[in-house]
Amino acid sequence: MESSSESDSDDSLTRVQKVQIFFNIKLKGWIVFNNCFHLFIKLNKKIKQQKNLLAEKRQNRKKKSQNQKIKFHSRKIF
Repeated sequence: MESSSESDSDDSLTRVQKVQIFFNIKLKGWIVFNNCFHLFIKLNKKIKQQKNLLAEKRQNRKKKSQNQKIKFHSRKIF
């Protein structure tokens, strides 16, 4: 009888340990997922910033070319 009660307590300890291990793994998995998610967000922001910079450069080039065309035409007229 005593051996069965000891085995029950050993079994319950292993169950508790299994639950702790399970939640520990789940927590570590969540931390890894969370870190990856935040890295993805940062990467996305950097990509958007680069796209905006490229768009600004394009706009500046267009403005310069338009200004040069206006200057060229104004010289032609005078």
